[in-house]
Amino acid sequence: MPIMEKISAAIENIFHGEAYEKKFTEKDANPKELAMGIKVEMEHTPDPALAKKIALDHLAELPDYYTRLAKMEREGKKMLKKEASMELQEFAKEMCKEANVRRVVGGVAEAALRKAKLAPKNAAKIEKLLKKLLRVKQ
Repeated sequence: MPIMEKISAAIENIFHGEAYEKKFTEKDANPKELAMGIKVEMEHTPDPALAKKIALDHLAELPDYYTRLAKMEREGKKMLKKEASMELQEFAKEMCKEANVRRVVGGVAEAALRKAKLAPKNAAKIEKLLKKLLRVKQ
């Protein structure tokens, strides 16, 4: 294919999309959907004319394309919040378990210290036990 034909085909692909093929124009589009579409497509291009063309291409395929897209995004955000909430709940459970372990270990350590004061001859054993418990605690 000669270079001029390639350039012509590329330009045609850029400017002729679904809307062009179906002869779908701005008059055929729901004004609210088209406005939503232009706003969404402006996130991807600084050119309002190109954003409008892309929006029209999508609306030629699905007349409520941007309403569906907004709904999908809302549902996705809800799902992410729910997943984050579940992760936070799991984290809280783990923290409670860890707090309970620390409380138990701390209680055992306190009891061991009391015994050490009462029975100095067992101090070395108790000190060894405490070091072991403190490693678990950290």
